[in-house]
Amino acid sequence: MSAQADVAAGLRTQAEWCRKLGSPLYTALLSEAAADVEAGGACWRVLEGQEDEGALA
Repeated sequence: MSAQADVAAGLRTQAEWCRKLGSPLYTALLSEAAADVEAGGACWRVLEGQEDEGALA
């Protein structure tokens, strides 16, 4: 899996936990950020190089 895909997957995992915990705002924000990372957008440019930082806390 590429670094970009890893970051997107981490964001989607966080989005899913936000959904489970009842936070629709952060669910939506993190889901959109994951899609943007996959598209190589601004979120990817900010997070690129941070994929080794763990769980994107």
